[in-house]
Formats: sequence, structure tokens, C-alpha cells
Amino acid sequence: MKKVDMKELSLTLLLFAIIACVTGYYYHLLPDNVAVHFNINSQPDGYMTKFIAFILSPLLLLVLHIVLFIFYDLKGLGNTPVIHVAKWTIPVIGLILQLSILLFNLGIEIDYRKMVVTLLGVLYIIIGNYLPKDGIENMSNETERRGRKQAGYLFIIGGLLLLVSLLGSPTLSILVLILFGISVITLSLYYFYRRYKTAS
Repeated sequence: MKKVDMKELSLTLLLFAIIACVTGYYYHLLPDNVAVHFNINSQPDGYMTKFIAFILSPLLLLVLHIVLFIFYDLKGLGNTPVIHVAKWTIPVIGLILQLSILLFNLGIEIDYRKMVVTLLGVLYIIIGNYLPKDGIENMSNETERRGRKQAGYLFIIGGLLLLVSLLGSPTLSILVLILFGISVITLSLYYFYRRYKTAS
């Protein structure tokens, strides 16, 4: 029977523990309603109570993380490169977002556009690096192998372009995201058609 990697799970839970400790320390300093959503110019445009933002939301995120972690391991997917990255994605992004929202509501200026674009850029590069390696040696279909490799290159290029877009205006970052999305959809449809054509 497949087992859950308790050591790795414990390490990821440490990030949630950091969120809990920092939030607990500063919770009494927060206003009753806190900003949780920001526009492209880093101006707040969405609010909720501090209980929902800093207590309920992290708890729901924690439960989701544990459920997915256990599911991946029991299915025998936990050690594959892409899933290994996925197991750390929720706690890492959760930590960064929760702490940044906390700091903003304590009066510290944060450029959310740069933070989010940087996170996406780095995440795309990591995914692009692992896509050509994750189970590709077990693929007998050459079309699938080529598609996986090209998807990896696309994610890396998309991530790098996102990071470069930080040197320009917010509009440039949005344009890169749109073009990246269109490219991913186009590549997926192309290889779906190739696979369907080969099978028929």
C-alpha cells in the first residue's frame, strides 16, 4: 500500500505554521475590514472581514493542501516532478499572499502587480522546466513527447517574458498574459488534433 510522505508533508505544514504565528501576533492591530483584492495599479478594490481573510481562508487553504497532498501520495503520484512542485505551490503562494496582504493592511506599501507577475513568471518557468521530464520516457507516442517538450519551452518563454514585462507598464504584463494564454490553447488544440489524426 502506498504511503503518505509525512516528512515532506510536515515541511509544507511549517509554512502554514509561519502564517498562523505571524497572523496571531499582528491580528489585534488589523482593522475589522481588510483589503484583500487589488487592481493592476495596486489599489485595493475588494474587502472582507479580518476573520474571513486571516483565519477562515488560511484554514480552508490548509485543508485543501492536506487533502491534495494525501491524494497525490496515495495515488502514487507524489514523487513525479510536476506533482512534487504542485505539493509546494499552495503553501508557498499562500504564505507569500497572506503575509503581503497582512503587511498592506498594517500600512506597508506593496506593489501587487510586481509581486503577482513575479510569482506567475517563476511558477511558469518551474513548470516549463519539469514538463519535458515528467513521465516523458514512458510515452510511446512521439506526438505526445514532442508536445510535452514544446509546452515546456512555451512555459519557460512565457515566464521569462512575464519577468521582463515588469520593466514596462502594467498593460505590457496583461498583454504577455493574454498572448501566453492564446499560445497555450493553440498548442493544446494543435497536438490534440495531431493525436486524433494519428489515432484515426
